Amino acid sequence: MLHLILTTVTDLLNEYLNGFYEVPEGMVELGMPDPSSEDTVNKLLLSLYNIERETSMGIANTYHPKQDGSFIQTASPWYLNLYFIVAAVFDGKHYVESLKILSKAISFFQQTPSFQLANGETFTIEPVTLNTQELTNVWSIIGGKYYPSIACKLRLLTVKGDEINRTVERITQTEVGN
Repeated sequence: MLHLILTTVTDLLNEYLNGFYEVPEGMVELGMPDPSSEDTVNKLLLSLYNIERETSMGIANTYHPKQDGSFIQTASPWYLNLYFIVAAVFDGKHYVESLKILSKAISFFQQTPSFQLANGETFTIEPVTLNTQELTNVWSIIGGKYYPSIACKLRLLTVKGDEINRTVERITQTEVGN
């Protein structure tokens, strides 16, 4: 599921940027910055750096009624937020151009705050403000060297298991023992 969501964001951003820049292989990739690799230089890289449980959703009911009057129990779904960074990984001589492209990417996220997968699930994307220490920590996690970037939060991935834990019969009458 993670790869599908992040690949969709990458594809949508690529489609948007291709309206301004004609780069046949695309300008945005899903991956980690690696300045030593020619494959990831002079591109925007989208990198996942954190997955967080969404606590505002509460705890879901795990019992669901069946048509025969019994109930099935499943595990509670998890609601997750994904944190990713879009970094302009360009060599030094293309620094100004990298800022222009990153600006277009920021404009895309501002204009497209939500998107839908083929299965109908909708997600929202919002910018995340990181202070200097938090930004240093994120860049330590994803590569060590800073590149101009924007951090974003993708809300609300629902992870549900389809496995039934047990079936419970409905109580139809009460009896009190002696």
